[in-house]
Amino acid sequence: KTKLCFMIPAISRLYFVVNNLKHLS
Repeated sequence: KTKLCFMIPAISRLYFVVNNLKHLS
């Protein structure tokens, strides 16, 4: 459970960054 609490926000940030990179390029 603890790892999930840390992983979900990390994945959300990664997804957000990837979307920004795709939008820029």
